[in-house]
Amino acid sequence: MKRIIQYLSMFISLFVIYSFQSYKNDDSQLVFVRGEGVEVCIFQNGSRIFQHENARISEIPQVLFGKDYLIVTGKVAQLEFSVAEDAQITLLLPFSEKGYKGMTLTEMNCYFLEKPAVEMRVYKKKMRAGKVWKFNPQGMPFTLLAPVILLNSDKALLEVMGGMIDIDTLKQGKNLFLKDKKTIVTDLLPDYLQQFCFAKPLPNMPVADSVRCYKACEFYMATTGTINDSKWQKQDFLATETGSMQLYRYAYNTPGKWIELPQIGNASSILIGEDIRIYQPPALLGTPICISTNQDKHYITDPTVVILPGGEYLAACKSRFDGENSVVRILKSKDKGITWSYVTELSAVGFFNFFVLNKSVYLMGTKGGFNQIVILRSDDGGQTWTSPTDSRNGLLSEAKSYHSASTATVFHNGRVWRAMEDNIPLGKRFFRALVMSAPIASDLLEAANWTFSEALPYERVWLGDSVAFNGWYEGNVVVSPDGEIVNMLRVETYKYNENAAIIHYSKDGKKASFDPRTDIVPFPGGEKKFTVYFDSVSHKYWTLSNMIFKEDYGMEHGGLIRNRLVLSYSPDLYHWDVKDILISHPDAHFHAYQYVDWRIDGDDIIAVARTASDSPRGLSPRQHDANYLTFHRFTDFRKRIYTSK
Repeated sequence: MKRIIQYLSMFISLFVIYSFQSYKNDDSQLVFVRGEGVEVCIFQNGSRIFQHENARISEIPQVLFGKDYLIVTGKVAQLEFSVAEDAQITLLLPFSEKGYKGMTLTEMNCYFLEKPAVEMRVYKKKMRAGKVWKFNPQGMPFTLLAPVILLNSDKALLEVMGGMIDIDTLKQGKNLFLKDKKTIVTDLLPDYLQQFCFAKPLPNMPVADSVRCYKACEFYMATTGTINDSKWQKQDFLATETGSMQLYRYAYNTPGKWIELPQIGNASSILIGEDIRIYQPPALLGTPICISTNQDKHYITDPTVVILPGGEYLAACKSRFDGENSVVRILKSKDKGITWSYVTELSAVGFFNFFVLNKSVYLMGTKGGFNQIVILRSDDGGQTWTSPTDSRNGLLSEAKSYHSASTATVFHNGRVWRAMEDNIPLGKRFFRALVMSAPIASDLLEAANWTFSEALPYERVWLGDSVAFNGWYEGNVVVSPDGEIVNMLRVETYKYNENAAIIHYSKDGKKASFDPRTDIVPFPGGEKKFTVYFDSVSHKYWTLSNMIFKEDYGMEHGGLIRNRLVLSYSPDLYHWDVKDILISHPDAHFHAYQYVDWRIDGDDIIAVARTASDSPRGLSPRQHDANYLTFHRFTDFRKRIYTSK
């Protein structure tokens, strides 16, 4: 009897240990879902649970940002969930005192912004590999979250690690390599590879370090070199417009196990499989606030940030988050940028920035693209906004020809000042620079209260015979050390000549003057958009800008090199020194920290950036087409010291 008790005790102990080791509180990397009435989308603040309702999710835990989630598109009777390995799955459900059978309540919560708002809590459910769990939401708001959700699919999903790669669909006409417009798939693509995915690297670079799949499968490599490994079996060829690549097949039979991919010297290679995701891409620099829901088509623009009178941060950007019309998504942080909540969305505004005046927050830009100038006001911290319907309610111009960005707005001599550009009379990007101003005590939504300066065109010869002055735009209104209003603009050359232009204005804001011999100044990052503010503590002017490093020469033209962000200062706007390198990435093709808008908060600078970076779904088409809005805090900015990081 004693021995039986010992065996039983041992069995129970082993069972407990096995159960603990099986789960380890790990969330499943991959969840399979079968059922109707749902689709897979990317989770963030502002996501919908029900596609055909406008109620949004807000205050999501940061660890859930960017994960796959289920959005309800129709009637949901029953869903079946399963996993490839023993693990937990994550569900978002309305908080219930009674709980949900078989689920564990966590401390994480968010809100479904119905009226009234519904508190949603994160629940975990332990799942055994291969076991199906049937779930019927019975009409309540819910969603499943995971790094990868496979919906009604039996595809062999490959996860890859290492390398700088994009994910694309293999078909006729596709470029096989990043930054290569010559190696294109022909109409001789083998039938068994039609509509497969492939991991796309730069030419002559490794495609990835390793790969795994949740089940036994076959995948392929196409290479200009030779794979000397018997596990990789030669097949036929992949025909391209520049020649053929040898195809190799790998019979993968160790589900869940990583295998190393052949490294074939300087050969160009791609990995081909039914479906591909990047496993744990390089960490994103900064805190993500928004993410593109389709980074190949819809990118993030117009980042702006402001500090509200109560100390909260208000941030915004523009994109087609739901795949429909572009909207301005506004978010708020009550904890100094650590977490963010969805506030609202606005339509038909572009090239905008925030500023605060008399406890109200304003959003000023154009009516979307090159268009009329508009200004909107919120008196409740960004929740509701006026509508620019006419000249008495924020429609400030008749001409549909204006352009700007999230640049500095200043208050000086009892007036609010803002820079703009127009493209009259030549159109396109032939911009003339101007400033506009209105009395601080006036109704800023009243067009009649605004005074416009003369619009100054540029001349291509201002930089001499060797470099063309191709344009000035995205100007910042700044007060000079002499108390003069000036407009500081980026100068576009498409070369590596980093300059800014400074236009001077009369006290009444009407007359402009500019001398190209003295008012074009060396400026780190002057080829791209920048914002300049004066700091009353240090008595210096500061900027965050995309300075071009010598090692980046030749990667892109100067206007598209945006992979470094530096902090610079000046005592007089004419002489600038780099204080520190804040962000630096070696790749200028697909990585950028651009169009940065920022504010001083005590000893720190807070900033938001239009960021192009790695994601589990690959890369953006180029550095310009950002897939994230990110928040950054640069501490003790006045004490920073330049180092060769």
